[in-house]
Amino acid sequence: MSDENSIARPYAKAAFEFAKEHDSLASWSDMLAFASQVIDELQASEVMASVSDKAVWSQIVVDVCGENIDPYFTNFLKILAENDRLFLITDIKASFEEIVASFQRTKLVSVIVAEPLQLSQAENLTKALEAKYQCSIELDIDVNEELMGGMVLKDGETVLDGSIKHAVDSLSSRLHS
Repeated sequence: MSDENSIARPYAKAAFEFAKEHDSLASWSDMLAFASQVIDELQASEVMASVSDKAVWSQIVVDVCGENIDPYFTNFLKILAENDRLFLITDIKASFEEIVASFQRTKLVSVIVAEPLQLSQAENLTKALEAKYQCSIELDIDVNEELMGGMVLKDGETVLDGSIKHAVDSLSSRLHS
């Protein structure tokens, strides 16, 4: 587990416990996704590079998020900012989704493929993973043409790389050794 994931996980757990207690798992998931997107965009902007005050950063994020977040989530963002953890929002969101999926007996598996999967391929992959994990599977499919072929499966901390790019890179490193 990377350092960022281990730092993000307690925040995700706290968010999950609060959201579960208030029967708002879906809305917290949505707010985390929205805030993650906002923070990613703000970090990419040149204006935000000059802002060093944590309170200002959190207020800008809250202002940009506007009505898409509730007062409890606003407080969550302020706590993240006070602890200099706003940059972890994407990791927090990912951990939150894993915790929710585990709670709901659904496992979220990220699938990275070189070209879009056909519906039948996605269904077959889902069935095979459900048989392996003995729970409901939700696929998050991304296309990355650099893989050349095959796929990469990510299940929490486990990564299965069956891509052609990985095979070529492995072969290349063995030949250079």
